[in-house]
Amino acid sequence: MLYNKRIKGFSKQAKKVLMKYSFPGNIRELEHIVSSAVALGEGAWIDENELSEDLDCLVVETVENKNLLPLYEEEKAHIIRVLEATNYNKVRAAKILDIPRTTLWRKIKKYDIIYLERP
Repeated sequence: MLYNKRIKGFSKQAKKVLMKYSFPGNIRELEHIVSSAVALGEGAWIDENELSEDLDCLVVETVENKNLLPLYEEEKAHIIRVLEATNYNKVRAAKILDIPRTTLWRKIKKYDIIYLERP
């Protein structure tokens, strides 16, 4: 018995809503949803309107649907953005990136980032 309530189960519609959801938070998220539904529920059966409203409208995005890049490409692009924003001032860029200047220099070399040296 949870919250001193005798719950018999979930309605068919509530089960459908739960079955469509991917539960990215795993079992803890499911436990939280059930606990909240029991706390909010007034009857012996948990209905879909007692489940979190977010469950009904979530769209699960798969990795295939996104333009995801490998980490090194993301890192290279970010370093270039920071360098451009700092007018290629490596000291300022390293501070913004929160890395030592020598690490920035190695990454510039590793990713073959080409820029014109300032006079």
